[in-house]
Amino acid sequence: MNLAVALFLSVFLTAFFALTGFFFAKMRIRKIGEPVVRLTRSGKGPFAVILLISAVVIFFAFSRPFLLLPRGMLLACAAFCVYTNIAEFYFCRFDGIYADVLILNGKLYYRENFMDFPSFHYENADEFIRQRTILYLTKKDHVGQLIFISPEDCENAANILKTWI
Repeated sequence: MNLAVALFLSVFLTAFFALTGFFFAKMRIRKIGEPVVRLTRSGKGPFAVILLISAVVIFFAFSRPFLLLPRGMLLACAAFCVYTNIAEFYFCRFDGIYADVLILNGKLYYRENFMDFPSFHYENADEFIRQRTILYLTKKDHVGQLIFISPEDCENAANILKTWI
């Protein structure tokens, strides 16, 4: 395939995947409503770098003579990276606790998925981690942790999340 066509396709598909991710994220955020508590925004992630790498992967997929399956796998990986990158970038602006959703560091946690909070703070950790982390248990027996930017955000979230269970 001609390199100019491969370059055009990589830019076009990256933009298409980015716009698709943006519109899906926008549709999801409309259903959430107004925040109960706003949280401190997380720092900027490597969003531009991930978009650039995805464009390079798409360019590589079209500039080399791959069979259909490897080319499709490369394109699917690039599409997934662009979509999740754009969604996380978009959701980072809405970090906070809503009526039924917690958005933290660009990730959505739905109220109905939380089963329990075994510990609102680590007991055996140093002070920095203990003040910024909440453990949770989902209905599928997954144990995870919510890591907050500041201790004040962690304390505000703990007070609201206690009412969720």
